[in-house]
Amino acid sequence: MQQDVQEFCLLFLEALEKKMKDIPELDGQLNKLFEGKTITLIKCLDVDYESKRAEKFVELQLMVKGCHTIYESLDLFITVSNSLVLTNHIGRNTRWR
Repeated sequence: MQQDVQEFCLLFLEALEKKMKDIPELDGQLNKLFEGKTITLIKCLDVDYESKRAEKFVELQLMVKGCHTIYESLDLFITVSNSLVLTNHIGRNTRWR
C-alpha cells in the first residue's frame, strides 16, 4: 500500500488519539495542538446579506508554487477573493465577496 506524508500523518494522529483516550489527562490534547478553525465569509455586494461558516481542520492545503516562504503561502491562503461573480437562477449576475 502506497501512502504519502499527508495520509501517514492523519493515520498516525488518529492512532495516537485512540491510545490517548484511555489516559484522562491526555484525552483531547491532540486537538488542542493540531486542530484549527477556518471561517468562510460570503457577503453580497448588492443586498444586505452575509453568510459565515466555521470549519475545523487539522491540515491546510496551501499553494506553494510561486511562493518562496511558508509565510507567503499562508498570506495567499487568507487572501480575500473579490472577483467571484455568480449567476442566479433568473440569469442576473450576482456579485459576492
